[in-house]
Parts: sequence; structure tokens; C-alpha cells
Amino acid sequence: MLQNKRPAAVGGDSVEAAEDADFMGLYPMLWMFLTSTKWADGEARQVSSVSYWLQHGKWTACIVEKNWGMILFATADKWEDLREALDARLSDPKADWRLDRKTAGQQAKRVQRPS
Repeated sequence: MLQNKRPAAVGGDSVEAAEDADFMGLYPMLWMFLTSTKWADGEARQVSSVSYWLQHGKWTACIVEKNWGMILFATADKWEDLREALDARLSDPKADWRLDRKTAGQQAKRVQRPS
């Protein structure tokens, strides 16, 4: 079960009750980070988000833990292996979480291109 590392303000993000038994069984930590809306103590939490991309011939994933202001990366040679790699990193107590340099005021905002 997820446990909060430090207190944080929780916004309005929520996840509808999602059901995917295959995903939950194969990638339990990734599933918890992406869908759990409460900490073990019942306090509300923002769900994490994940981005995927291909760079220098490797698939890369970045998960953003919004409550801690931290990010974690995982890489794999094949797309099929990327979720497993990310789940393993999330399960590793020695994973190298990094400070997310973006703050709420600095996050990219969608703007209309000039015509």
C-alpha cells in the first residue's frame, strides 16, 4: 500500500473506478500509483501521471508523483517491456526519485499558435 512521504496539498484530481484485472496483476505498483486516490491512512492523494517516449533507440517512461513533487524514470529496449521496467523501479526502495523541477505555476499551458 502507498504511504505518504510528506504532507502535500491535494487538488481535485480523481480517478473513476477503473477495472483492468490483467494490468493490476501484471503491474501492481504502477496500477496503485496511477489509480489510488487515498493513502493507507485514508487521506486523499493525487494520482500520479506517466509519460512514454522513444529516445536514442530506447523506450523511456517518466512517472510524476504529484504529492511528493518527485519523478522517476525507467527505460527498456522494447515497448512491451517498459511497463514491467517501470513497475520494478516503483517497487525498488532504492529507486532514484528526482525532484520535479516543474511547479504548478511553471507547468506548460496549451496556447493557440499564432496564425
